[in-house]
Amino acid sequence: MIKIIKGTYGYVGKNGIPIPKTCNDEPFSVNPEEEQRLIELGVAVHVDDEAESSKKAKEEPKAEPKKQASKKSTKKKAKNKKDTADEEPPAFEAADPV
Repeated sequence: MIKIIKGTYGYVGKNGIPIPKTCNDEPFSVNPEEEQRLIELGVAVHVDDEAESSKKAKEEPKAEPKKQASKKSTKKKAKNKKDTADEEPPAFEAADPV
């Protein structure tokens, strides 16, 4: 099995329709000659079935609960908005026509 690490590879499935494979896709198998060619070109790496599945299980992000904003920080943000709203925009003077 190989995994694409650079660019896009046009993998032709059993139905004969090319499917683009990128570094974001799962590893896949092609004939050994094609695997070797892609590895030699530097666009793919060889992966083991077991190593890849265990690596993927470790990489899956775990859902973290959202933190609630404290009342103190919310009040501070509201005060900052009010302070900036009270400021007047800078005055511009028109240039004298020549």
